[in-house]
Amino acid sequence: MRIVELETFILRRPDVIEAGDSSQDLFLVELRTDDGLTGLGEADSSPEVMRAIVEAPYSHEVCRGLREVVVGRDPADREAVWRDMYAATLFYGRGGAAMQAMSAIDLALWDLLGKAAAQPVHRLLGGPALDRLRAYSSLLMPHDPAALAGLLGEQRALGFSAVKLGWGGLGRSVAADERLVAAARDAAGPEMDVMIDMGSHGWQRDFAAVEAFAAMLVRYGIFWLEEPFHPDDYASYARLRVPGLRIATGEEECAEWGFETLLEGGGIDVIQPDPARAGGLTRCRRIAELAADHGVALAPHAWSSPVVRAAAVHLSFASPNALIQEYSRHPTPLSATIRSTIEARHGWLDPPAEPGLGVSLDREAAARYRVG
Repeated sequence: MRIVELETFILRRPDVIEAGDSSQDLFLVELRTDDGLTGLGEADSSPEVMRAIVEAPYSHEVCRGLREVVVGRDPADREAVWRDMYAATLFYGRGGAAMQAMSAIDLALWDLLGKAAAQPVHRLLGGPALDRLRAYSSLLMPHDPAALAGLLGEQRALGFSAVKLGWGGLGRSVAADERLVAAARDAAGPEMDVMIDMGSHGWQRDFAAVEAFAAMLVRYGIFWLEEPFHPDDYASYARLRVPGLRIATGEEECAEWGFETLLEGGGIDVIQPDPARAGGLTRCRRIAELAADHGVALAPHAWSSPVVRAAAVHLSFASPNALIQEYSRHPTPLSATIRSTIEARHGWLDPPAEPGLGVSLDREAAARYRVG
């Protein structure tokens, strides 16, 4: 079996919403083999940058595009392909955008391998390590506290016992943030766990302000605080200790050494690699194992589309330290371009049974949003 075609897709919704989140566009890679199998992968990044990295012409041995590395290869040589992609992008990569583009191809390779073996990917990763997995509803934080009662009531009605609220209305002021947190806690009720994701909205705050914000979250019984510091501020992550509150981070990391630094700092309770950013499943399973060695729980980041969600679910089901799985409930028309067999029911996920990742591209739907 050989890869004979690599096709890239940039999908973009026509409206740019105020929140400016990463569900506004998608970069997908579809691999096709000589026996007709296809594999689908995603990079959660700037789509045009991803395409440039895939399509770049040969410059020199450690400065090449990814297409020429992948086409003609046997998908079964996945580890070797990963090493060769890393070597080909060494001059401009070693992390960041190059690693994100590699992630899309790596996910497509795992999808192909699962289909070829007639096995779900989590079994190829050594799973299932869990009988079932709790999912949390992941949403943007509204700007108006009054909107939270209806929003969280909808999640409870769907069976979710945990919800994450992030970005959106957060970060305007400490007082405004507390009003939102208080309203979320009240709307969630005693049976639902609530996570708060500051994202870039909190990165301008100094350490003392973050520490005070975290202490406020403890008073409201918040399950975890996500990304309280800039991703380069490893020292603050190592320093912060808040009894009664988990600290979660990792979605911005793209290279294994970044995760090593976070874990060795000792301040992280939950690590959140994104399979569409952090080297695909090939590297994310190593990150999951490294987290387990440090006694840290795994909760993969999976916001942008059903492709990365599927990859994250397979990773979680192969990881004994998986705590809970992000399940985006943010409405975006681009999700309708992906057919997926993975669905949370009453707030829980079962081990996927479909061969591969369990996703496929609806080309007719994708054509309405395809650009470039």
